[in-house]
Amino acid sequence: NNRYQNIELTGKFDTNSQWLLENQTEANPKKPNQEFQVGYHILTPFEIVDPKINNPAYILINRGWVPLVNNNRKNKPDIEVTSELVTITGTIDSAEPRTILLGNNILEDDSWPKRIQRYDTEEVAQIYNKNILPFIVLLSPDSKHGYIRNWQPINMPAAKHFAYASQWFMMSLILMILFIVLNTRRRIV
Repeated sequence: NNRYQNIELTGKFDTNSQWLLENQTEANPKKPNQEFQVGYHILTPFEIVDPKINNPAYILINRGWVPLVNNNRKNKPDIEVTSELVTITGTIDSAEPRTILLGNNILEDDSWPKRIQRYDTEEVAQIYNKNILPFIVLLSPDSKHGYIRNWQPINMPAAKHFAYASQWFMMSLILMILFIVLNTRRRIV
């Protein structure tokens, strides 16, 4: 498992086939501690240029967050990026879908960039029509090829999960005891 390892890649961004990962939030810099803005994470295919690789290898680079244009999903953001050979750094992240999908994942017609509800390696590779590596790279915050990138790994130990589960178990046990006690009392007439 290489998740959260740093990586350096040399290659080219595919500027014609970018993805807008929907329903992403970011703190509003104009109103700190008040509200979050809705927007997209920009996923851009990156062709890895390596003399050791015979066939072209592609990976999706998460270039960061951009807000909705005029709070309207029909207006796509301007997400230009260089098509020249570049070296980028980032952090490897899992490409496993982390959300439940309630409908179509791809929300657009044939135009690019395409809006998607969640990242699904197989579906993206099928539509993109190229082999894509089964993980994504979170572009380093100091790279000039991205947008707002406040990457924060979720680091929750198993003990917190057990504590949360036992808390709800105890609550249900107390409620069950209260229900039994209150409903089995003798009623005095």
